[in-house]
Amino acid sequence: PMILNSVEKISKNRKNKEIRQVLEEILKDRITLGQNNLSLIKTVAAEAAFHPELLDPIREKVMPQVVNWGSSLIQEEITKGVFREVDPVTSFRILMSMVAGYVALRNIYPEIFGKESEEEEIRRMVDTFLHGVTSSSDSEI
Repeated sequence: PMILNSVEKISKNRKNKEIRQVLEEILKDRITLGQNNLSLIKTVAAEAAFHPELLDPIREKVMPQVVNWGSSLIQEEITKGVFREVDPVTSFRILMSMVAGYVALRNIYPEIFGKESEEEEIRRMVDTFLHGVTSSSDSEI
């Protein structure tokens, strides 16, 4: 419940919000979750190297629910025509990687990755997720 309750609430209350705003709210929520549980995350990551069975509950119960929720959100936007035809699981993994990388790098290298406000970084991550990095819509770059 701790993992999904808040993002499920965000997605259920999205009525007339644009996907950009919904994603910004989700990223803010996930970053806060990561920051608030950083010591637990570090401990589990370190201990998992010696006790891989620690990851079994995450692998078997938590991640399937998270991936199902996230890929459903992406698929909903594909169905509405907001997103182009992409693999929803891959797209969700990319979004999750952006959040995880942001939390990790901001804590490991705050002098490099902590210069901008969190709000500005979230805005940039969502923009990059939604529009990519190319200046053209031509797929033959």
